[in-house]
Amino acid sequence: MKRQNCTIHRVMTSKPFRSYMICTAPRSGSTLLCGLLAATSLAGNPDSHFHSSSLGDWLDDYGLKQTDYASREECLRAVFTCAVERGKGDTDIFGLRMQPGSFDHFMQQLGV
Repeated sequence: MKRQNCTIHRVMTSKPFRSYMICTAPRSGSTLLCGLLAATSLAGNPDSHFHSSSLGDWLDDYGLKQTDYASREECLRAVFTCAVERGKGDTDIFGLRMQPGSFDHFMQQLGV
């Protein structure tokens, strides 16, 4: 059987990447991977910042109150700002772990 070469090409841009998403499934080892990436002090603090499909849970996780915001958009903006800060850790890189069960809700909220 002939083995084929696999080459990964990265398009070089003038700006370095500032974020990444680990798309994973439960029980896949992603918690270990996230811990290892965070331990480098170079790759942010990747975690399931949007694991729940509930805005209320997101607000609780970041110590925010919906009544402090004039609109859902402002509220979501505050949640995303907090998530990015937590996901960056002490770096300039934002890491996010996302599982299939929370992806649709996350994308709907991001669209707001």
